Amino acid sequence: MLEFKNVSVSLPDGRFSAPFSLIADAGEIVCVCGGEHSGKSKLLLSILGLCPLQSGFITFDGELITHEASPYFRKMMAYVPQSMPRCGIDIREVCRYLSIDPVPSELKGMEDKPMASLSDEDLQVILLRLALEMRREVVLVDNALPTHQTQELLGKLAETGAEVIFTCESDTLPYDKLINFEQ
Repeated sequence: MLEFKNVSVSLPDGRFSAPFSLIADAGEIVCVCGGEHSGKSKLLLSILGLCPLQSGFITFDGELITHEASPYFRKMMAYVPQSMPRCGIDIREVCRYLSIDPVPSELKGMEDKPMASLSDEDLQVILLRLALEMRREVVLVDNALPTHQTQELLGKLAETGAEVIFTCESDTLPYDKLINFEQ
């Protein structure tokens, strides 16, 4: 269970997001909605322990997520970034890095496809499929694309008991709880 208590993040213009409190339970989907530069991605980085909060705190199963403790907590999380570096790695290498062996059957025939050659939609679908294979307790998705495949995979992740937290600019995908970062 992730608990957010009076959480606020700093914004690029020097302001802060409005503080919020929320509990995300196993199997729930939480949508973090807001415009560009509203603090959505920074919140995900804070959950990962990579970015300090402006105020409040986040706990995981009652334990405080701090920078020092974050490597332990990240082992229980999967993160689907908004974008990936467009370098020469292929799907097989990503699977190897994530300790997923063999390559999932849904991705057979694509193993040697360079990540840089994928559309943003295809990349996100592949990373969500890999997150499903990883079976982590928390799945963080930065900028979930409003597609049928994304919706289906977010639902499957929640069905495994994962707490799924995704960011987006408009709340068009289904969710159980909403954190609204609109300014």
